[in-house]
Amino acid sequence: MPPDTHNFGDGAQSSTLAPTMENQYEPNDNGSIEPAPESAGCGPQPTDAETLCIDCGYSLRGLPVDGKCPECGKPVADSIRGELLINRSPEYVRKLTRGISLVLNGILLWFVLKILAGPALTIALPIFQYNAGNFYVSPPLIDFALALAGFLVSGMIFYGYWLFTARDPGDPVRNRATAARVVVRAAVITQLVGQLFSLVGSTMMLSIGAQSVVPNPSSGAVAGQLLLAATLLLAFAKLVTFAAWATQFFSAMLYVSMLSRRLPDPKIFRLANSRIISCPIWATVGILILVGPLIALILYWNLLNMVRARLKHIRNAQQHEAMDKQIAGLAG
Repeated sequence: MPPDTHNFGDGAQSSTLAPTMENQYEPNDNGSIEPAPESAGCGPQPTDAETLCIDCGYSLRGLPVDGKCPECGKPVADSIRGELLINRSPEYVRKLTRGISLVLNGILLWFVLKILAGPALTIALPIFQYNAGNFYVSPPLIDFALALAGFLVSGMIFYGYWLFTARDPGDPVRNRATAARVVVRAAVITQLVGQLFSLVGSTMMLSIGAQSVVPNPSSGAVAGQLLLAATLLLAFAKLVTFAAWATQFFSAMLYVSMLSRRLPDPKIFRLANSRIISCPIWATVGILILVGPLIALILYWNLLNMVRARLKHIRNAQQHEAMDKQIAGLAG
C-alpha cells in the first residue's frame, strides 16, 4: 500500500492526493499536499477537473495552478491538494470542531438533566415539602422547569449538529454526504419541535395546578379539558422526540463514517460502522440489565469525542502550517 493511503477495511482507500492531480502534487511531512517540482520547460497547468474554491465554492476550472480564486483571492493550489480535511478551509474545520464540541457538551448536560436531576428532584421534593412549612413547590412546576431546561439543551445540541453537518464549500461532489447530513439536520429540528411540544404541555399542566389552588366553580370542566389536552400533547412530544432521536443517531453514524475518510481515521470508520449496530442493541436489549441505555450513550459520546480530538489535531496542524508560511514570507 502506498504510504499516503489509508485502508478502511472495506476495500476502499483514502488518499491524500486529488485523483486528477496526482502527477502535480505530492504529500509533505504533515500530511498535506504541496505542488510537486515542475518539469523542465513546463509551467503550471490549468485545472481541467471540476475544482471548487475551498473558501467560497467558486469554480476554478481552467484557472492556472499558480493563480488565485477570482471571487475571494484564495490561491488555486490550496484548493486542489486533496479532499482530506487538513487540506480544506481552516474556517470549515473550525466550524466542524465547534459544532461537535457543542453536541458533546449538550449530551453531558442532557445526561445531568434527565438521568441525575430529574430522579434526584423526584426523591428530594417530598422531603423538601415536609421541611419547608408553608412554602410549596408543585410537581408541575418542577416538570415545567425540567422541560424548559430540556428545550434549551436541545437547542444547544441542534446548533452543534447544524455546524457539524455544514457543507464543505470546496467539495465538488455535492452528494458525497448530502443525504446523511440533511437527515441529521431534519432529525435535530424535529427533536427541537418535540421538546417545544413538551414545554407547552408542561405549561398547561402548570396552569391546571394553579387553577386547583384558586377555588372556582367553573374551573373543574376547564381543568379537565386542559388535563386531557396536556396529557395527549406530552405523549405526542415523547413519541416525536424518540423517533427523531433514533433517526438522528443512525444518520449521524453514517455521516461520521463518511467523514472519517477525510480525517483520515480507519479506527473511527470501523467504530462508526460497528456502533451503529451495537448501540441500539445496548439501548433496547440492554434495558434488561438496567444500565444498557447508559452504556449505549457512553459509546456514542466516546466516538464523537474521538472525532473532536481528531479535528482539533487537524486544526493545530493547519495553524502550524499557516505560521510556517508567514515566517517563510517574512524571511523571503
